[in-house]
Amino acid sequence: MGFLSNIQPQFKPSKNSTKGFYIGTPEAEGENFRIGQNLKDFYEDYNDITDNIKNGKFIISGRKGTGKSAYVRYITENSSEERELYSALIKPSDYNLETCIQTVENELKFEIIFEWLILTRLVNLILKTHEGVATNEIQALQRFQDKNRGLIDIDKYMPLEYTNSTNFEINFAPLKDVFKPIISKNFSNKLIKAPFYVFIPSLREIICHIFKFQCLERFDFIIMFDDLDVKFKLSEKSHQEKLLDLIRIAKRYNCEYLTRKNTRILIFLRDDIGRRLGGIDSDKNKIFGSYEYRINWYNYNDAKYDEKKLLLRKFINKRIGINFNVHSIPYNEEDPWVTLIDNSVCEAYNNKTAFKYILDFTFYRPRDLINFFNNIGSEDLPIPLSPDSIKFLLKKYTRSIVEELKDELTALFECDMIENIFDVLKDVAKSYTDPSYEQVLDFMENHDVDTKHFDTLIEYSLLNAKEPNGNKFYYNYREQYPQGCYEEYVYVLPRSLYVYFCPEKLI
Repeated sequence: MGFLSNIQPQFKPSKNSTKGFYIGTPEAEGENFRIGQNLKDFYEDYNDITDNIKNGKFIISGRKGTGKSAYVRYITENSSEERELYSALIKPSDYNLETCIQTVENELKFEIIFEWLILTRLVNLILKTHEGVATNEIQALQRFQDKNRGLIDIDKYMPLEYTNSTNFEINFAPLKDVFKPIISKNFSNKLIKAPFYVFIPSLREIICHIFKFQCLERFDFIIMFDDLDVKFKLSEKSHQEKLLDLIRIAKRYNCEYLTRKNTRILIFLRDDIGRRLGGIDSDKNKIFGSYEYRINWYNYNDAKYDEKKLLLRKFINKRIGINFNVHSIPYNEEDPWVTLIDNSVCEAYNNKTAFKYILDFTFYRPRDLINFFNNIGSEDLPIPLSPDSIKFLLKKYTRSIVEELKDELTALFECDMIENIFDVLKDVAKSYTDPSYEQVLDFMENHDVDTKHFDTLIEYSLLNAKEPNGNKFYYNYREQYPQGCYEEYVYVLPRSLYVYFCPEKLI
């Protein structure tokens, strides 16, 4: 049975509009739930990220907009509310890595900095539990933190207070008496200070010792690295090496140092960046093959037989339902979508359901649906939304998706080249027929885009392959890459880009 028979709304709201609705904002960090809710009310782990983390995955990847940062924020907010969950978020903007690196007299400089960041966050989280405060070990750890506040809170203090290498010393005197067997392995009895990176092995062993305390067994501790793509350049080998150093350190802590399963170091990474790290490190493929979990919002069978089962439908339904509740609008509680959208005029949606029609303009990500409904609350659109209202929103959506695509490409190209690439896409959109591989290469040469980047256009779904004598399309963000040679296909743009370049094609 197809899904057309499953979408009849049970309610026909009248004299209601979208005025005041709030579906969300594209950036998870910027979500401001003005209608009296918080992220915990809106968020649900539809992709079972938590279960995969418990099963050993620590690299959480996905295309920009698939919900990585939303999960990070969800964990962060939960840790502030739930007594047995403690988390710390680390972003590149939180620390002055280059200033710190100048003081490290070791070839493994980035690994050392990342390990120090992990260890000092674990110190903070242990002390935040206020457990074991009567023990000599926890008291010593508290004195150690107080004594070395600048380098423990490296993101808040170091850039201002530590201006030369002599200040990057750790005073470990508060730990000497209590952890003498550990510290004496590396330092003489008279020494009380050392460069912070020299003290890392001792601090690591102290942390692992403390984690064996029974009073800490019920707690979850999570260290998260996010926004690693900000100012990241795949063309810079040093950027790639830095990221791989972080991944190696996270693996050691998750698989070797921290034997307790409820302490995890997590890395949230764009999957395109992860794919392009090959050739820098021989262990890269093995690590990603074992420890990466890719967020995926699309299941072909669900879409084919019952679109209500799609994770994206569940995602948007939850947010729509909350708005109906807040505005006291009666709705189909099983499937709020069919109350918000007029699904009865299939001809207006190319004989598809309204949901499938809208999805065809997206890259099948939560952010696409949020972008589509972004600022809907400032519009006074009657509910259910008519096909004309849908197309009005789609035209606004296509402008935002172009800006996001350009932002995504900054990891690979300079701004001028990105504009040239979009000139190529505009030529494809304006073509009278779907261009062949050779024609697309001609467009690229005309706009000074190296033809070797054709693969990139396919990888990012800026171009999609189509069988020349049929209607079979290959969308790699949804199903698969084209299987044959590039010469066997003609090429089309995502529908959102067609509408951006040719608004009259919105039918």
